[in-house]
Amino acid sequence: MYDNNINMDGESKKNEIATSGGNLSVYSKINDPIQAMQVMGEMIAGSGMFGCTKTEQGMVLAMQCLAEGKAPLELAKTYHIIEGKLSMRADAMLGRYLAKGGKVKWTERSDKRVAGIWICDGNELEIAVSLEDMKANGVALGKNGLKDNWRKFPRQMLTARVISEAVRLLIPNIVTGK
Repeated sequence: MYDNNINMDGESKKNEIATSGGNLSVYSKINDPIQAMQVMGEMIAGSGMFGCTKTEQGMVLAMQCLAEGKAPLELAKTYHIIEGKLSMRADAMLGRYLAKGGKVKWTERSDKRVAGIWICDGNELEIAVSLEDMKANGVALGKNGLKDNWRKFPRQMLTARVISEAVRLLIPNIVTGK
């Protein structure tokens, strides 16, 4: 994307706003990052993006946008808010895991159980999660029984739990960034 500006001599100049891989040049022009986070946070929360319900949640996302130099929609490809906390998306974790040479062979994917063989750096292990496990430890339960996402999309929710466990175990720096 380009932003055309006319300088003092009347010449046109182009300021590239790089969006792939971060470094939005517009962020470097922010004089008051706290005010920018407030404004961005209000806009993000008002849009309902990421499932934000409060300005403070939007501000956390705005802070992450500024820290990573990414536009909010770009950040939405990597993070979402779960129960008020910023969390890396399972598909983003899996993509980074595969990009680092990891492999997974799904051995079962149903609404009751998801299992896969995870291979990375000479390690090979099976990680499995069942809906009963998630009910027993409370992850799938809300105030009124099974949470909506777990009721509507049990296979996808179980898959996300397997991905999260495997990636955090085998290549934790994908999530921690270190």
